[in-house]
Amino acid sequence: MTTPITRVTMVKIPEDKIDIALQGFEIFVKNQQKDGKPYILSMQAGRTRAHVNIDQGYTLVAKTVFKSMEDVEYYIDGCEAHQAFKVYLKENATPEGLMSICFTPEVSWEVEKSS
Repeated sequence: MTTPITRVTMVKIPEDKIDIALQGFEIFVKNQQKDGKPYILSMQAGRTRAHVNIDQGYTLVAKTVFKSMEDVEYYIDGCEAHQAFKVYLKENATPEGLMSICFTPEVSWEVEKSS
């Protein structure tokens, strides 16, 4: 079994365009497919909530979890929904900067959920 790959993307989008960008994320998530089925395991996106001005101007963050690096590569180069999303952003909420990184969690911790 492969270990899931987490991709974190930080985007600099003007504050007044963030809602438009989030609408684009919602459309993308509903349309993303590989071999006729959704291939992204999970995705979350939202405004940054920085304190003491450490956000370096990034206003939107997305966390996407993929089954494999092959799926990440498909997302980058082959996914029609992702390509359409990038066009949507460029036309409606043009990013002023972007940084993206993939990692495989090596340390993980969660609070136990009580029943």
